[in-house]
Amino acid sequence: MDEKRKLIDSDAEITIREQCILLGLNVSSYYYKASPISAEDEQLMALLDEHYLQYPCEGKIKRAQWLSQEVGYPVGKRRIKRLMEVMGLETVYPKPNTSVPNKEHTVYPYLLRDIDITKPDQVWAADITYVRMKGGHVYLLAIMDWYSRYVVQWAVW
Repeated sequence: MDEKRKLIDSDAEITIREQCILLGLNVSSYYYKASPISAEDEQLMALLDEHYLQYPCEGKIKRAQWLSQEVGYPVGKRRIKRLMEVMGLETVYPKPNTSVPNKEHTVYPYLLRDIDITKPDQVWAADITYVRMKGGHVYLLAIMDWYSRYVVQWAVW
């Protein structure tokens, strides 16, 4: 829309209204000026930003409850949604169909198909998984010995 607004010439022979029609732009959007963010909204955005850094998995309802109950700042979920959009923040959550493979993805051969695993430390396997927790989520990485099923190393972050 900003590109279309820049194309409009106020000194042209045709009117601004006609230029807007030719560009497929509403005349009101040409004249629109965004209102500045209020001081109250700036305070609220600072609180939301601080809370988002600690709890990125909480949605707008949980944030509204936190603001009204713990901070004493009653605010609705729609206002929180609007301010989070202004700030460019999105709630972190697993997206649907995470196990559905992409059709363009290359299928790699299974390299252990014809190998007899007869002793420890012959083959190791690594896996990473997403673990949901009350305050958010963590990732768990485990490296296992394929023969003994012994966890050689693990990490959480």
